[in-house]
Amino acid sequence: MKKVLKIICIILIVIIAVLTVFFIVFNHGMSDVKNAVVSNVDLSKINDGIYPGTFKGGRWSNTVEVTVRNHQIVEIRVDTNQTIPAQDVANKVFDSIMKKQTPKVDVVSGATVSSKGYMKSVEIALKNALAMSK
Repeated sequence: MKKVLKIICIILIVIIAVLTVFFIVFNHGMSDVKNAVVSNVDLSKINDGIYPGTFKGGRWSNTVEVTVRNHQIVEIRVDTNQTIPAQDVANKVFDSIMKKQTPKVDVVSGATVSSKGYMKSVEIALKNALAMSK
């Protein structure tokens, strides 16, 4: 009986250790992404084109392509998605960005970190566009 109890305790300790490591790795960088500041970009200075933007933020890293036409954001497409894709969140964020014509929009409720990751990648794409348009 003591041997069985000892084995059960060892198994529980291993499970707890694995879950702890998983939690730490899974959430690495979350606070950095959550606290990231998204800035407006002056679209009047951006030429027509398709511009890539990559945001690196742990598992929330992603790459988008932003299409600008007549100084307006007309399309945003995910090129490389997050580790755990949140396409419904991306669609809501992108719709809001295209409606307001700025990457600085409200986050999707319950998906703050994913929203910020997508917003930052669009901001980076537009900043890349701004640099190329000079």
